[in-house]
Amino acid sequence: QSGNGRNITQASTSAMPKLFIGGTFNLVNSKVGANFDGNDRLVTGQVSLHSGAWYCTSAVKMGSSVTAANMQIWNQDDSLSGPRIAQYLRTHTSAKARSVMFNTSRNNFANTTSTSIAANTQYQISAYTDTSATEVKAFVNSTNTNSATSYTGTAQTGTHEVVMGSSAHGSTPGNFFRGDVQELVMWPNAQSSNRSAIETNLDTYYSIP
Repeated sequence: QSGNGRNITQASTSAMPKLFIGGTFNLVNSKVGANFDGNDRLVTGQVSLHSGAWYCTSAVKMGSSVTAANMQIWNQDDSLSGPRIAQYLRTHTSAKARSVMFNTSRNNFANTTSTSIAANTQYQISAYTDTSATEVKAFVNSTNTNSATSYTGTAQTGTHEVVMGSSAHGSTPGNFFRGDVQELVMWPNAQSSNRSAIETNLDTYYSIP
């Protein structure tokens, strides 16, 4: 929707998330959500999303499992053997949300929320990386009492595919998301002064508790 032509698509019918289920729209609190069943993913072409700092937020409803390892909402972790940029939004095996970024030495820095997530429940999950403060932090419904994670070195950037709903990893994806994604928005900066207003607007529109 930005006008930059960064379309996220899926050519395989079996891997498409569903907007209609049983002949009706898939609704979460009266708003449409794309249902990811654990085998679905949407992929961009080779794009550069940021130059080191970023902020992203999402309206999601978790599926029946919240402890599956590293369920990916949004990531640019293109290859275990190549440049690794970020797992922007994902889950953690402790039933919490997490964000991971990499520096140019391929060291990873993760921040896990203090707030737990529950099955079959709607949340706003968000995160940022700020190059000025050299930190990364994730949130559930705008809350994370854990300190931001400091990182060293230079944040990895680059032009690679971006994926919603699974790890990227080319032709062998994994870590599939299970649940509904209603909206995901990303900015190429940390949005330090705007995060509160952005998250309040998203909560209001999607009736997130």
